[in-house]
Amino acid sequence: MTPTMKSLDVIIIGAGIAGLSTAIALRRVGHHVKVFEQSSFADEVGAAIQLPPNAMRILVKWGFLRDRARLELCGAALTARADTLEPLYKGSFSDFTDKYGSMWYSSHRVDLHNELKLLATQEDASGKPVEIHLASKVVDIDPNAGIITLADGSIHAGGLIVAASGIHTTFLSLVLPPGQDITPVSTGTSAFRFLIPTSDLLPNDEIAPFMKEPGIKIFVGQGSKRLVWYPCRGGEVQNFVGIHPDEEQRSEGCPILRYQYGTYYINETKDTLTEMMGKTDFHASSSREYLLETYKEFSPVLLRVMEKAKIVKLWPLLHRAPLRSWHTGRLIFIGDAAHPMLPHQGQAGAQAIEDACALGLLFEDVGPEDVSARLKLYEKVRMGRAGAVQVFSRFGQDQADRVKQEVEMIEGWKGVVPANIGEFHDWNFSWDVYSECQRVLDEERLEKGNEEDKSK
Repeated sequence: MTPTMKSLDVIIIGAGIAGLSTAIALRRVGHHVKVFEQSSFADEVGAAIQLPPNAMRILVKWGFLRDRARLELCGAALTARADTLEPLYKGSFSDFTDKYGSMWYSSHRVDLHNELKLLATQEDASGKPVEIHLASKVVDIDPNAGIITLADGSIHAGGLIVAASGIHTTFLSLVLPPGQDITPVSTGTSAFRFLIPTSDLLPNDEIAPFMKEPGIKIFVGQGSKRLVWYPCRGGEVQNFVGIHPDEEQRSEGCPILRYQYGTYYINETKDTLTEMMGKTDFHASSSREYLLETYKEFSPVLLRVMEKAKIVKLWPLLHRAPLRSWHTGRLIFIGDAAHPMLPHQGQAGAQAIEDACALGLLFEDVGPEDVSARLKLYEKVRMGRAGAVQVFSRFGQDQADRVKQEVEMIEGWKGVVPANIGEFHDWNFSWDVYSECQRVLDEERLEKGNEEDKSK
């Protein structure tokens, strides 16, 4: 940053992937960034997350070190029947660096979080180190004045406020038009999440051959049932996501559905259950017994894998319709707060990182007087892209017609809906946030130049 460049005091609400990524992007262009996180980071937990090429290209430019973060290469994919283990699809990603500028990786969330935190706060990097304030819950925002109030009554001001506060953020009413309902609703499916040390699986002669299959493995059962399996932490840990219908168990002779969450059974009507699930976090406890019962028709080999799970979490898969606006005044929503994703495309973290990168690119040499105009440009770059991926994330790749109907209603959507795995890869991974931001900046300069010419 040169002495003549403009800068902002920036407030970021939330220190997850979206918040820390934004902190990195904005410190790199000279802004003074403070992050307010309501938790204390004392109980950092999580499963794995995918870092596809569109995310990795950005992270590497920021100085992200793959080895330090213990990333695991996802060099291929296998899809197989869950009952017979018969392969249905095998694909290699060996050409991804040539096609998309990076390979596909996976990371444990804690490892990713730690690396982002380091890049945000380290002294020997571009810009001023980010300040992270823990146990600092934001209870009120004045978007026009650029002021937040914390639970302890303290007040903080900034030229830009970035809400990276997740799907259950409490401030969306500030940007919603009258009548838009954004309550998260159940998709009718949930996902088990569990981790197993690689060393627990290798001694089993039936399981060991699957450990040699590189990258991502997907075992497909009846209906929406499937088990997704990929490594993290440099191959030391195996990550599992088990997607299944919520309506797994019925009380005999009773029309009321029976749901099990951990050791508890909840007998409720469907509407009441949906309301309950809307308040459920990603770390709800479940049990190995429920996991095994849910997938009892899967191959005995896969059941023996699941028997190794010690801690099982349950993630209700909730959907929220795309927003019509992400900003008001000096406030912008990003990441899951703006566009929560379901796991089917593996793009939730990547879209948050794209959001962050776009803010950094569009807010270089920007002062308080420029914020409103740049937030409009930001929406122009990101709303169509993230909204489309958000809809893609709801459906399987064999439901292109349903995807097409949904996506074409999104403002700013252009292009052809992907119809197969290769086309989804192209669409997800080829999009370049750097060129898109440069395009809208060039258009803005041209428009200003034309207006100045007309006024002469």
